[in-house]
Amino acid sequence: MSQALHPSPVTNKAPENIRKVLKYLNEHLTDNITLDELAGRFYISKHYLNRAFKKATGTTVIDYLIYKRTIRARQLMHNGLNATDACMQSGFSDYSVFYRAYKKTFGHSPSKDTKIRMTP
Repeated sequence: MSQALHPSPVTNKAPENIRKVLKYLNEHLTDNITLDELAGRFYISKHYLNRAFKKATGTTVIDYLIYKRTIRARQLMHNGLNATDACMQSGFSDYSVFYRAYKKTFGHSPSKDTKIRMTP
C-alpha cells in the first residue's frame, strides 16, 4: 500500500460517485476489478477516479482493495480456513501477492494468524 496503510473513513462530503464506487468495491471485493473497468462502469476517467478516491479515502483504489481483501482473509483464517484458501476466497489470484500485502498490512505473515486460531 503506497501511501496510507489504513484508509480514512469516508464522510458525506465525498462526491456521490466516489461513495458509489466504494459501495461497489465493498460489495464486489472478491471480483477481479481493474481501474479501467471501474472508470467505465461509473462513466468517469480513471485519472479523476483515482484522484477523487484518494482525496476521499487517503489511499488509491487498488490499495483500498488490497487492504480490504487482507482484512477479509484474516477473518476467514480466524474462522478456520488455511492461508491459501483464505487468500483465494478474498479475491487474490496469487499467493505471493497476498503474502506480501498481508505482511505489509499486519506486520507479520499469514501463518502467525493461522497459528493463533490453532492454539487452544
